[in-house]
Amino acid sequence: VCGPLFEEELAFWGIDETDVEACCWMNYRQHRDAEEALDSFETPEPDAPDDDPALGGADGDLKRLCMQEDARKAGWWKTWQPRIWALFEDPYSSKYARV
Repeated sequence: VCGPLFEEELAFWGIDETDVEACCWMNYRQHRDAEEALDSFETPEPDAPDDDPALGGADGDLKRLCMQEDARKAGWWKTWQPRIWALFEDPYSSKYARV
């Protein structure tokens, strides 16, 4: 059984992950480790300040993320549509999708 399905089953039946037997723990742990690694690559939350001097301000963020300045002018929906769809279609796309 793959990790995400195993995690869903544990949540559905209300079983704590510490009750998982050793024979199944590695599959489950591989999924959790991969999920944690992917979470570290997620983009900042939308309510995060754009002009953080530690990150080089808004222009520094654009350069750091290799985005063109024209992409900022593309429109709200074009920017947020993939994130909104992922929120509803992929339960593992973010912390908020899991809720």
